[in-house]
Amino acid sequence: EVKQNWLGFSRQGNSGTGILIDADGGIGAVTVLGRSWNFGENVSNNNGDGVNVSAKGSIAVSYLQAIHNYGPSGSIYGLKLINETGTGSVTLQNVELVSNQNGLKVSSNGAFTWNYGSARDNSLAGAEISNQFSGLVASPVKISNVDTSENGLTGLSVSSKGTVTLTNITSNNNSMNYIFLNYNEAWTDNMTNDQVWVFNG
Repeated sequence: EVKQNWLGFSRQGNSGTGILIDADGGIGAVTVLGRSWNFGENVSNNNGDGVNVSAKGSIAVSYLQAIHNYGPSGSIYGLKLINETGTGSVTLQNVELVSNQNGLKVSSNGAFTWNYGSARDNSLAGAEISNQFSGLVASPVKISNVDTSENGLTGLSVSSKGTVTLTNITSNNNSMNYIFLNYNEAWTDNMTNDQVWVFNG
């Protein structure tokens, strides 16, 4: 298991990725944990991803800010989480992704849960979530209390074979689709002031 705990420091102004964790060679979980009482510590102004995690086990990120992370490729994210080769879940709690090239990218075999946070004011995409790599297993996606507004492309994109549940999601004033869902199962929502595009693939 790999744990990265904030201890009164930040990752700012690096020539590459702010925090890079490659745990794909093992099966342990990865936890990136900030201090719940202080959002002043953040991952910002890096010339690459803010946080990039690859793992086979579960990934959990809590109390993180990623701001102004950019790069020349166009595929730079404030937070990028990849566990396509394992079965672990991905969980976000109080994660703010603001004014990056892209906000969030998740590619996973397992369930995805995000409670509280935002992916807003990013130059390109707000949040891109896919957990449709799991073959016959239909892993759910649950997102609640998240703002994906004011992005240059789609605010929120979800590709899943499982049930997608969206609760209290705000996704306004994005330049393309506000919310795009591509899934094979049922979905439920309780959203305000949004536009939803659904593709049953």
